[in-house]
Amino acid sequence: MGKNYIITGAAGAGKTTLINQLRQIGFLCCEEVSRRMIMEQKLQKTDALPWKNMAKFCTLVFNQTIAQHKKNLNSSEVCFFDRGIPDIIANLRYKKINPPSKYFNAINQMDYQKDVIVLPPERSIYVNDNERTESFETANEIYFQIVDVYKSLGFRLHKVEFLPVANRANKVIDLLGINTQRISK
Repeated sequence: MGKNYIITGAAGAGKTTLINQLRQIGFLCCEEVSRRMIMEQKLQKTDALPWKNMAKFCTLVFNQTIAQHKKNLNSSEVCFFDRGIPDIIANLRYKKINPPSKYFNAINQMDYQKDVIVLPPERSIYVNDNERTESFETANEIYFQIVDVYKSLGFRLHKVEFLPVANRANKVIDLLGINTQRISK
């Protein structure tokens, strides 16, 4: 079985850019489910959006995250996930909503590595778009909730500050001690 690593952190901190760089190097990478769900829910004109109905939105994200993980279950490769189930829990807690116990139970089944890469807020690259509507200040508050949740769940957080993307990817690889000679490109 492969190793499943989470890359988490603040909205707009460069997670997707980093994931794309790791994919380009040859790693298996999974997209951020919540961003895709926002796009889909807006197209369908539902209220399952974080700014309308966070609980409903998180249920959709949780189910899609489980499905995404199952697709990669039999891989023997290192896989990077753009966010994980603890991020869902953090977003619910930020909105003062108690996460369902099944979310906590699922974390153990996801076989996440305990080492997690966390990207702190970076104002110089933060931009709003159709899926990222929160202010930088709100993104910062949610970031601290994310960090608290991961720590409370026993994950070891490795903060990777803003760097040029190639340098950031190399730092992640070095921090996690990943052998890049075994990557299938």
